[in-house]
Amino acid sequence: MHYQGVTYAATPGAIMCVTQLYYALRQEGLLPEDLVWEDLDTFISMQGSEAFFVGNQPPTDREGHYKNFIISLGISTSSWAPPKRKNKKANIHAGTRRNMKFMAFTSLKTNNRIVSSAGDQPPSTAEVIQNVLQSGRRHALLDGKGHVRPGMKTKAPEAASFWPDEHTPAGLIRTLAEDINAEVADLDFDIFTLHNKTWDLLQRMRDHTRELYDQLPLIVGYVLATAAGRIDVNAGPPQAQRDDLLLVAGRIMRQFLEEGHGRVVKDLAAKDLNIHKRVEDLEFEDDDPSAINYMKRKIDKQSLTGPICPVQ
Repeated sequence: MHYQGVTYAATPGAIMCVTQLYYALRQEGLLPEDLVWEDLDTFISMQGSEAFFVGNQPPTDREGHYKNFIISLGISTSSWAPPKRKNKKANIHAGTRRNMKFMAFTSLKTNNRIVSSAGDQPPSTAEVIQNVLQSGRRHALLDGKGHVRPGMKTKAPEAASFWPDEHTPAGLIRTLAEDINAEVADLDFDIFTLHNKTWDLLQRMRDHTRELYDQLPLIVGYVLATAAGRIDVNAGPPQAQRDDLLLVAGRIMRQFLEEGHGRVVKDLAAKDLNIHKRVEDLEFEDDDPSAINYMKRKIDKQSLTGPICPVQ
């Protein structure tokens, strides 16, 4: 579900665009300080600010918010250079686009091993599990483009060479279980609902800005562009800034959050789903669907090969 959720939300870009609008409205004082979008804030902390902002920090003025939005779509900064000819098209540079990342990498990698056919994966030896642990810890330090996140570079070597304190088969499995357990919050986060809520907000904005606007996330760009006095990417110096659409967007988001739409994911996660009753009648044809018994037998067998623990 997590993998599909990130793919589902990243493609249209509603979360990315609404995040930028959310920060712009807060900076302009158009949202009360105590009125926060809890679900969006949680997701931003999970992904890291670099998934939404060029330079890894939110802009500090209207011009910055506008340029951040444009660059995030993949338009090159060279587009602001004085054009040598009329009607010059904006330059596209895919490297500036913002990317969401798949989280809970240890869980995803372990799950792939479990659900794959036995012949498709090497046995779950100590070396293989160790590689899963190292890959998962290093992936947690990366952004959506596979680069080490700012402030995390000093931790990268440690993650790549990580080795559990307890150098035993049991210690290795225990560490894997602890790492997977630490990723539960990332896996449980309902990205589908957050995307749908951001889309609902954009639909409300569409009704107050352009009735026939087909690509909803681009409404944010239109709002930020008029606020910065930038109607066209190649229009030269900024024109007069306009507050009307920014004020409308602030009013709509304020009402949206006051209605409770900013904490839907959090409220759903807090409900008692009574999982035990939902799964107690399920039947499995395989008596070891998670391959745990297989892994235990493999480790036990290796433990009897000599006086030195085989995973050291």
